[in-house]
Amino acid sequence: MAIRRDRKSKFVRLFDKTPPGVLCPHFYELVLSNGCPYNCSYCYLKLTFRGNTEPTLFQNGWEKVKAELDGISHGVFSTGELADSLAVIPPLLPKALDYFTAQNNKSLLMVTKVPTLNSFVPTDRVPACWYHFQLTLSPGQGCTRPVLLIPRSV
Repeated sequence: MAIRRDRKSKFVRLFDKTPPGVLCPHFYELVLSNGCPYNCSYCYLKLTFRGNTEPTLFQNGWEKVKAELDGISHGVFSTGELADSLAVIPPLLPKALDYFTAQNNKSLLMVTKVPTLNSFVPTDRVPACWYHFQLTLSPGQGCTRPVLLIPRSV
């Protein structure tokens, strides 16, 4: 189940809260949704939104989102900071895919635990759209370190 509503605050904001000593370049958050249905025991989302991790899908008109994106000349825009980008498809995501496909200096980063790209996500959108899969493995499955893909700084 997901909550559907209009977003009252901005859709685009610069993420610059990385603590010293953590390797993470600044990037833009593109907030098309919040929350995640997976309920992983270790997830930091349990500490946000007063513990309510139920997905919230924003359904404002695309023109509001586009106007905010057009105000920024270049960068990486992540839809997965406080949400799983593809666990529940936000209604604004198809327009975002079209937008970023037409851009030369902007990229869309989607972060997900969905095990495969379903038919909704076109594979011909690379390099405009990047996919970062987070794998959750049980102890003893052979993975001792995560593999990170770090986009260029904005």
